[in-house]
Amino acid sequence: MSDDDFLKEDLRKTLRVVRNAISSKQQAEASINLLKQILKLPTYLKSKRIAAYLSSDGEIDLEPLIHQSWAMGKEVYLPVIKPGKSRELWFVLFTPETKLIQNRFRVFEPDPHHNPKLPAHLLDMVFTPLVGFDTNANRLGMGGGFYDTTFAFKNKNPNQNLY
Repeated sequence: MSDDDFLKEDLRKTLRVVRNAISSKQQAEASINLLKQILKLPTYLKSKRIAAYLSSDGEIDLEPLIHQSWAMGKEVYLPVIKPGKSRELWFVLFTPETKLIQNRFRVFEPDPHHNPKLPAHLLDMVFTPLVGFDTNANRLGMGGGFYDTTFAFKNKNPNQNLY
């Protein structure tokens, strides 16, 4: 592990403690305020297929956004860790009727064997969970690199399909 990796890990731990100290009321208000901001985005309004996530460990709750997206006729997809040793994600259709199962990290996700999958490059908009940002304003996730691996194609062709 490099010094940079150790710094990122320390920053992740600190930010998770701060994030988990936010009250339930503050979290609920933040979710509604986020939805209000998203509803002003032309990119969101024209998107038909969005990826979201189910919050855990103090992440901002996207449930209001998910319900609003369904009400607007949008398809909502959730990330599912591909089986095996891959660090890639599948995006699986999520509807109000979708049954959820727990993955190896105890995160709930749709069963990829019983629900339609969509390749990442066909999504119109993606909401990613994060712990926070580093000093260069780069997203800090949980450290597994799943989103980085899945969306590596964007480094080669930044305008590919996602708005």
